[in-house]
Amino acid sequence: IMRMLTVQPHLITDKGYLVRTIKYAIDCGVRDQWSQARTLGYPPKEGMEEEVEPDPYGIRSMTEKEYRTLKPVS
Repeated sequence: IMRMLTVQPHLITDKGYLVRTIKYAIDCGVRDQWSQARTLGYPPKEGMEEEVEPDPYGIRSMTEKEYRTLKPVS
């Protein structure tokens, strides 16, 4: 998304384009990539927040701690 916006900066103001692109990215498995990164592991950062506010639309977000915590492979 960022690469596309650098090449075509006029799309930054197109809310419809941004919403469709973000939904498409989520549908394509961005969350799965984050989960895979958890399995492979990233170094933890100090002072990571653990609390997540629930989304009124039911979208589940991963906390930074979940993202950076090594998940054991089953």
